[in-house]
Amino acid sequence: MLNITTQPKIRPPRILLYGVPGIGKTTMGSRFPDALLIPVEDGADALSIARTDRPLTWDAFLSILDELSTMEHSFKSLIIDSLSALQELLFTHLCQVFGVKSVELAAGGFGNWVSHGDNYWRDMLAKLDVLHAKGLIIVGIGHSAIVTQRDPRVATYDRMQPRLFASKKGQGMLPHAVEWFDVVACLAYEIFTTEQPGNDGANKPTRGVGEGQRIMYLQERPAYLAKNRYGLPESLDMDASTLLAAIKHNLKQKA
Repeated sequence: MLNITTQPKIRPPRILLYGVPGIGKTTMGSRFPDALLIPVEDGADALSIARTDRPLTWDAFLSILDELSTMEHSFKSLIIDSLSALQELLFTHLCQVFGVKSVELAAGGFGNWVSHGDNYWRDMLAKLDVLHAKGLIIVGIGHSAIVTQRDPRVATYDRMQPRLFASKKGQGMLPHAVEWFDVVACLAYEIFTTEQPGNDGANKPTRGVGEGQRIMYLQERPAYLAKNRYGLPESLDMDASTLLAAIKHNLKQKA
């Protein structure tokens, strides 16, 4: 019998946090409830958080996911630090599979490594789906890159996006890498620009100023890639509990 419902399904969020070095991505990740960290790279040694051994290969990372999906545990959040380092494990794996030194030579050149990488990445996401279905919040941490955007409607401009699956040509499988997440948050310091007139009346070069306030941007803008599926505001203060509270509030409003 066909079952039709209209109420939203309340599921744990899948969150991608990316931003500049040193802004506190890993620290924020460690503050999600009952978190378990998979440290794919260094940087979390000083944090008090449950963690697995560091996976040194792509297969080792997948084995951790498989074991977590079958074992009994009390964790509520899984933190992957970082997706940028994880893609390097995938690139190394692809080189071994195809017997090449550079991933862009795999399977006949740049045109095909994207599709091969995409297939492996989707297989990994399927394993994360199993954990997500068991009630885990999934948090991926990524580094940021400044990428030139070409749009026939306007002049070229730069914007921030996760440093995932992009070649020197500015192409890659970035959309596939981020579409799985319910929230893509760009973490950045709040900055303002100012110009001071010189003695001759001419303007001095523009300078960026700020007081170190950290912001997470949650809606797409030309300056950065971001998104959310919960109707969240354009930005919030950078804090795990603030983000989860906003998600919970909006889900209740929809229900």
